Order: sequence, then C-alpha cells, then structure tokens
Amino acid sequence: MEKRQINVAVIGVGWCGGIRAVTSTRSAWVKDLHICDIKPDRLKEVAEMTKPKSAVIDYKELLANPTIEAVM
Repeated sequence: MEKRQINVAVIGVGWCGGIRAVTSTRSAWVKDLHICDIKPDRLKEVAEMTKPKSAVIDYKELLANPTIEAVM
C-alpha cells in the first residue's frame, strides 16, 4: 500500500489545537500544515513551533484553499 501525504489545516491553535498542530508536523502523513487562530500572539507562537505553510486569522481563508484535504 502506497503512503500518500495530505495537506492539513488546524483551526484554533489554543491548548488542544496547538497539540494537534505540533503532532501534525511530526506525522509522516502530513505534507503541509496550515493553521488559524483569532489571537495573533498564540498564532505566532504556534507558527514558530510548527513552521506552517500558512498562518491566518480568518478561518475562511483555509476553507477556501483547494489544496487542504483535512481540517481539524
């Protein structure tokens, strides 16, 4: 069986969402990570830890991205 990587978005990177984002970056199944949070300071903190493909404040930007295949 061939392993296929997917692009993942995490909307809300507070305590649980931050864990999801960090875990996603460590997964062999995740190609690109995209994150979103309404709190700029927390968004920046998680972005520094995870180096996402994108980090946005408006979740609608992630939902409109056709390359994202899974959203948490």
